Amino acid sequence: MSTSKKNIKIKIVMKEGMPDDELPAASLFMVDQSGKVIFQQDFSNTDKLNISADVLNKSDKIWLTRQSQELDTFEGAVQLTHSQIIRAANTDGLISLSRRRWLPWLPLLDICVDGNTRKCSWRPFVVDLLADTMALAKTNATSPLTLSRSLLSPTLENAALQRAPTITNFVFPGFHSCRPVCEGIVEVYERICCLTIKITPPIVVDICDILKERLKEIPRIPEPINPEYFNPPASGPRPDPIPYETKKLFKSGAIDEVTANAAADFQALSTLPLQEARKYILARPYLIQIVQTCSTPVHRGASAIGANGEFSVCYTVPLNVPSPGICRREVAFKITQVLDSGSRVIYDGVTAGKWFNPSDEITLTTYDPFALACDPEPNVPGPEGTAYVALARIGNKTDSVHLDSPDQIGDFKLGAMDPTSGLAYPNTDLNNAKGKQENLNWGSSLPLKIDFSKEMSGTNAKFYRISVARANSLGQPVESTRKYLDEIITWIYNEPIFQAGVLRVKKRAKMLTYSADPTFHKIPYDALIPTNASWRDNQYHGTIRTPEFDNGRHLVTIELFDENFERVIPASGQFSYETWNMPDHTTTVPYGALTHLFWWDNRALTTVIEDLRKNGTPSIAECQFLSKNTGDSDANFRAGFRAYHPHHGSDLPDFLLSWHLEWSRGLNGDDGDLDSGVESVGLGPLKESEMASFKAMLGSNTKCTFSLLLYAAAKTWNGSNYVNPHTIRDVASFALDVSEPEPETT
Repeated sequence: MSTSKKNIKIKIVMKEGMPDDELPAASLFMVDQSGKVIFQQDFSNTDKLNISADVLNKSDKIWLTRQSQELDTFEGAVQLTHSQIIRAANTDGLISLSRRRWLPWLPLLDICVDGNTRKCSWRPFVVDLLADTMALAKTNATSPLTLSRSLLSPTLENAALQRAPTITNFVFPGFHSCRPVCEGIVEVYERICCLTIKITPPIVVDICDILKERLKEIPRIPEPINPEYFNPPASGPRPDPIPYETKKLFKSGAIDEVTANAAADFQALSTLPLQEARKYILARPYLIQIVQTCSTPVHRGASAIGANGEFSVCYTVPLNVPSPGICRREVAFKITQVLDSGSRVIYDGVTAGKWFNPSDEITLTTYDPFALACDPEPNVPGPEGTAYVALARIGNKTDSVHLDSPDQIGDFKLGAMDPTSGLAYPNTDLNNAKGKQENLNWGSSLPLKIDFSKEMSGTNAKFYRISVARANSLGQPVESTRKYLDEIITWIYNEPIFQAGVLRVKKRAKMLTYSADPTFHKIPYDALIPTNASWRDNQYHGTIRTPEFDNGRHLVTIELFDENFERVIPASGQFSYETWNMPDHTTTVPYGALTHLFWWDNRALTTVIEDLRKNGTPSIAECQFLSKNTGDSDANFRAGFRAYHPHHGSDLPDFLLSWHLEWSRGLNGDDGDLDSGVESVGLGPLKESEMASFKAMLGSNTKCTFSLLLYAAAKTWNGSNYVNPHTIRDVASFALDVSEPEPETT
């Protein structure tokens, strides 16, 4: 042990203080070999401490701790050595403590954060974002499109903003686009942030420069990459991976708010006066992050996700309350799910920059398509507390309340039909339904989800069977066409287990189909799986492969059977069949089976560009070079085309959703709308498009090549997505020329 021959003077300096830190008061204790305190002195930052050589030499241990009359033994005490003190006294007289060493000396504060977790579909978010961006670009001369024109290259500008097609916001009634997250661990991180930079005009310009860069990342609406996204397999809709074009809108499952809001923020900050721009920035935490100074995020605690995606995490930190308006405490979260395939971070708010005030109402939303979500509480409004069976959903977006099925008048029979019977999202005003997400015909594969109320487990119903039969004009089945669904039904359930102290979720399989007769399937009661397990989301009781049947109306029937495969008939109030025909209640079906009507039609659209027209004169030539006539100042362009669904007519639902004809000039040139519509056209004579002048299409060019693109979409719907989405159906190419002829030479 080093000794000193003279009295010493030192300063203990607490370093790395944040601008708004209140440095703690502290105490120096010296203890002899018996543990007795022989010296104690309180001090604040940079106070001089006078220590006699005699006391220093008699001491065995030297402690720094929060200010106290007695030596505390808590974890945050700092021990010094005799050598440290003597060396400091003989050099600069300073002993420095990092913020990590002195922060525990502050009074302690208990903080609790709670909220809920959910998984949302990325596609509605992207569609809404692009629709809002394009609407903004069209409504103001100082829109992001205009303001960024001198800053982005033509290629980037066109790709990011100008060429995005018109977008319809497809949000279907009854579609639960967000569901609670099942199973997982929520971790909380904390940081202290201080707004140390005054928001001046140069700072606003800097923020706008950042937003201009983010404008380049706004994608076009993604087209489906794989048709199977619109034709889900038998086990249910597969995860919809986020396309490459839209990935920059998300970071580790969370939204990148700076990029997502870049268009609106860029427009606002480019036009607002300074005082309003300052208020605008301060009201948006994701913009404040650009100009504030923050400490390194610290992990504070973790908690397992509870029922319905809820979580709560409490932790203790030193009481260092930031001053309002200058510094503040912020929290961000990570969500990790541990499945058989390994650990996966499905949400990372730290990486995405999604920070909250601890007292906020916190909702953590992941857009990770592979995150495991759980079903919300059954939404069929059946008789509460009773045993009942109802058709709940078709696909993962269409509740059965949106199926136009006539009243049931027998086990397998329905009553009178109207023109929309069997369609999804019905509207009896056929003309008004054109171009809307109404009167949708079914098609492709239809996964069916049945609601067996929990009270059904107390009945003798053990098996179910689903059949399909063609319906005649009276709503009665053509029995010779009846087919029982016999695909193998296997459901997956999650079984939480602890392995080496880590909560994992084991994925287990349970076959529901009766092996001796695959038309019978076990009702998936909870008793079929371990008590701590739960069924996974997006699992179905049967899938109708509609292309295996004729196009037209069909009756779909659900029957129940006991353990001896005897048909179970609702009687004496044991249970009931219910149809969900009103948003807030169901109607009891007093029959021995449950039957619904579906109208499917898998026929393709007819979509073809048949001729190109200069000044109204059609031509079907393969190669067309169109120029104005000598002496004319201009010419006009039209096209003759067809876009229709085989099912159409003035008194029938039209199964065409919409068509759109547009031209595109050269390479990365302008494009423009030529014509559009929401009903079948060209069923007899060709449809002649609207007119566009050669000069308007050429712009500043005198001649150029063009493409003519015909987009079209059918209303064919599988309960989750359109089967024939709005994609290019036909393309034609041609050239326009309005240049003056070269003068003749002699």
